[in-house]
Amino acid sequence: MSTDPATALRFSEKEAARLLVTATAFGTFNLKEAQRVIPYLRPKRINSGTTFLREGDRDADYLVWILSGDVRAECRLGNSPDKQTLHVFGPGNVVGEVSMFLGGPCSADCVAITDVAVAVLSRAAFEKMMEEDPVLASRLLLAVTCKMADRISSTFVKLKRFAQLNETLYKEVYLLMDAQPIGRPRPALTDVLKSGAFAPTDPVNIDGLAEQESPAPH
Repeated sequence: MSTDPATALRFSEKEAARLLVTATAFGTFNLKEAQRVIPYLRPKRINSGTTFLREGDRDADYLVWILSGDVRAECRLGNSPDKQTLHVFGPGNVVGEVSMFLGGPCSADCVAITDVAVAVLSRAAFEKMMEEDPVLASRLLLAVTCKMADRISSTFVKLKRFAQLNETLYKEVYLLMDAQPIGRPRPALTDVLKSGAFAPTDPVNIDGLAEQESPAPH
């Protein structure tokens, strides 16, 4: 994990188990079941401002359960030099699961907005759990799958909002192009887009495109 050892401090297994339950990270797990999971995890504390997953990192063969605090996922979009916020994750959410299960590079940076308590599950630890306690591993995998399904659902809502915004902007652009005086050549669409000479008039709700993910329900 890309953190300074001084900023990633271990805490007690008892406290980690309590956080797993109160953060509802494992859904219907009770405290006793959470304590069975703890030996396979690495509980850590991460200081605010620390980037603990980096975009493009191919060595991240682990997932991270957020037990307390908030984490921002960000990356560069297009040719922009600045990073854009994609999601803000709260307690009960999971990051890094795609890299762990698929072995691909991380798709975004993950930055601790506040001091964060997390539980780290490596691929090797999960494989060991499948050998030693397959029922527990199956329930854990189901919990991860539910988190991924929630994220896909949230992403679909945001894509619909982007589509709505895109449709409105193009309507305004073509209205502007059609309103040119008689005898003047109709401007190219790309020229109108670059000119900044239009503003959408239709109400478009784009709030929440990078809104915080809701903590998992109790």
